[in-house]
Amino acid sequence: MSILQWALPIVIILVALATACHALLYKRDPRAALGWIAFFLLYPLVGPMLYFLFGINRVCIRAKRLHRHWHGFFRRTSDFQGYYVIHSLN
Repeated sequence: MSILQWALPIVIILVALATACHALLYKRDPRAALGWIAFFLLYPLVGPMLYFLFGINRVCIRAKRLHRHWHGFFRRTSDFQGYYVIHSLN
């Protein structure tokens, strides 16, 4: 019996379980997390790939990163007198 015959299915299942844990922890809506987890169980090979392509909200992550950057920039420039500085970007 080849090592790939038993190692590859184990790796696929572990990746599907890790992706399911990520969806469970980071999805705000429980229905969305449950839907993704069911998709991983039905399609353990394709499910994680589609989740990493479509399931992670990269726009929100990038917006939070930019907010932290600009918030720190405006806070540093607020030491100057006479300038109108925005302290929070909502």
